[in-house]
Amino acid sequence: MKRKYKAAIIIGTFSMAAAAWSAATAAIPVAGPVLADTAGLTLISIGLAYSLSALYDKSMDTASLMAFSSVVLGAVMGNWALKVGASLIPILGSFFNSATTATLHAAIGWGIYKIYEDGKELKDISKKEFRQYMENSKSEAEESIEWYKEMCNKLSEEDKKMLKTLQKKLKSKVLSAEERDHITRQLEVLFQ
Repeated sequence: MKRKYKAAIIIGTFSMAAAAWSAATAAIPVAGPVLADTAGLTLISIGLAYSLSALYDKSMDTASLMAFSSVVLGAVMGNWALKVGASLIPILGSFFNSATTATLHAAIGWGIYKIYEDGKELKDISKKEFRQYMENSKSEAEESIEWYKEMCNKLSEEDKKMLKTLQKKLKSKVLSAEERDHITRQLEVLFQ
């Protein structure tokens, strides 16, 4: 299976897991986005980075993790005010937060993908450079979300249940690298 296809599966899965998390936290006006959204999304983003790093046989050392976390936290916090405001609108707020989060996480994922494709390391990328990679990935992010949704629609009901189970596992705070790799391999099998 080609690396870009595998990356698309990883990015789509983590983006949808992040979207589901954000929609759920938006159901609690103001407090949901303030207290739960950022912490959960940061963990999902780190899981996304770990999974893409594993795809490229790159390690996420402390320097890489710190550099990446500060950029992601900035990106997530940048959407924070919008999400808090949207959470005040029943149903539509959850939909808005979900869609915004999916696009943001897909842009983060495709940004990482392009960094690695350019032969660079996450720890060597400045916040400004990473934001540029994300900005350059927005259209690809939006397209990949649609592609991922179409692929999900083609899955059998049993496979859709398995996908939801795997997405829930990806949100775990205590997921080891081996467990994350195992989940990634299971996702690849689902989408073959």
